Amino acid sequence: MNAIEAINEFVDAMLASQTKFENIKAEADKRNHEVEECISSFKSGIDAVKSSGIKVKNTELQEITQMQLAELDNLLKVVAASLEATRKGMQFIHEYEDSFNIAVFGKVKAGKSYTGNFIMGNVIRDMGTATSYDRIERPKVEVYDRGKRNTQSKLAEFDEEGKEGFRVDPNEATSTIQLFRLGGMCWIDTPGIGSVTWENEMLAKNFVDNADLIVYMSNSDAAGTQQDFKEMKDLYAKKKRFLLLLTQSDDVDYDDDCNAVLVPKSEADRNSMEKYICDTLDEQGISMDKSREVLTISTKLALEGLKRNDEEMFDASNLKCFLEVLVSITKNEAAKLKLATPSVRINAMIDEIIKGMRTADAQLSEHMKSLDDKRRELSERNEYLQSTMLNECMTSITRIIEEKAKNVESDKSGVSAEDIQKIVGDEIYRVIIDTCAKKFEGSTDILSRYSDSLKVGNITGLSMRQETMTYSRQKTESYERDPDGIIETVKSWFGKKYYGTRTRTITETRNIDIGVNLQQVLSEIRSSIQSVFEEKVPDIMKKLAEDLITPVAQVREKAGKEIASTIRKLEGLKC
Repeated sequence: MNAIEAINEFVDAMLASQTKFENIKAEADKRNHEVEECISSFKSGIDAVKSSGIKVKNTELQEITQMQLAELDNLLKVVAASLEATRKGMQFIHEYEDSFNIAVFGKVKAGKSYTGNFIMGNVIRDMGTATSYDRIERPKVEVYDRGKRNTQSKLAEFDEEGKEGFRVDPNEATSTIQLFRLGGMCWIDTPGIGSVTWENEMLAKNFVDNADLIVYMSNSDAAGTQQDFKEMKDLYAKKKRFLLLLTQSDDVDYDDDCNAVLVPKSEADRNSMEKYICDTLDEQGISMDKSREVLTISTKLALEGLKRNDEEMFDASNLKCFLEVLVSITKNEAAKLKLATPSVRINAMIDEIIKGMRTADAQLSEHMKSLDDKRRELSERNEYLQSTMLNECMTSITRIIEEKAKNVESDKSGVSAEDIQKIVGDEIYRVIIDTCAKKFEGSTDILSRYSDSLKVGNITGLSMRQETMTYSRQKTESYERDPDGIIETVKSWFGKKYYGTRTRTITETRNIDIGVNLQQVLSEIRSSIQSVFEEKVPDIMKKLAEDLITPVAQVREKAGKEIASTIRKLEGLKC
């Protein structure tokens, strides 16, 4: 295949490839929409967690809650940033979805735009050489310059020697993205690595991330730098398909008349450079088909060969091999690569989002360690507090009951068992409420629901005690007796009655007040209080600690479920 045939095959393949990319947009749109729906659902879930009426009155626990909420806010920002970055990339993909996008990437002075002008074909037309380029209108270069667009006839390029026929631009169009379409191919010339501004390099990498094929160019005079291998390793890690071109592989010799003649670099120099590059790629773990994907080229030699109709010089430029590789990729791999581009980008976005989610989840777990420390502290403090509250209850209730006993003693009125039980229950509740309020902010509302469980029973009422006394006494009483003697007998016949007296011992009882039943009641009260603090208060205090901590723990629990669920969904959306 001669030079013209190689060029024609390349152009014809690009023109024929236009029909390959009609159905790719729908698939990319579908996946991207599913990811965005998943993230939207996640954001709604996290917003619901944040606005779920979290009520934490304890200052220390509020701090933990605020840290959790701040972590969730930061997570949403990370997710939003990843989505925005992907949207920018996807915007480019959508705009050029009907073409196979080749991004040319590499350092300044690598001859990217010079080679791009050859591929565009206008310089070949200007030579008057008939090729398949004549079948189409002259491609126009679209220029993206700081948010503005314009068109020009060729790629602005940098040529150190300022050869005639090429525009000299000392900035190598570093502030722009330049591209042109050739049939189904879109050739994208990016700002060079090491260009004037950092922003331009980032712009270039954004286009590279979203291109279907990368052509990485490095000047053969300074190829194989650490920067080159770093960039290629990054491309490989991103699973980007790329070719490596070692450019400007030409030299100047002199003929017999001392005229400068353009010649290829020696075969030994080319082989040495290619061997070094390939060996280092292997060391870096970058797997490539070295015979097809690492090429040493000279665009100047190719143009010079066309001008002179010198097939040997054109072959020496190695442009024919480069064109054949592009034709092969376009015919056999382009559709797959085109479909893979949004997939790789979406997968990278998903991985970035998942990474942010796992980082946030780990931070939330760290906050939970603080919460566990607080739980242990509350538990330890509870043991001490229960002892303190028990003693205070015993003291205060004893004092109250003693006052009640004095009243009973003075006015002889009693206090019912129900009243005594209420007094004891109310005082236990008061002591617990007052003590916990001083130690745990926000505890009063929580404890109020447990007031009924502090009721006590089995306590008798306060009353005066009485003692029954038994004693004996002599009682004299009269009785009717029989007449004594003749005279009394005679008189008794006429109705006279006679009486006598006698004395007898009788036993009697009497109830005596001996004081209020204070000690009995106090003993029953102490027993009841002891039972309450053994059987009920520990459970109440445990629930208090949990109720204080639960709202904080719920933030982590709910957020953790949202994160875990979203990670599972996102993993399922990866291609």
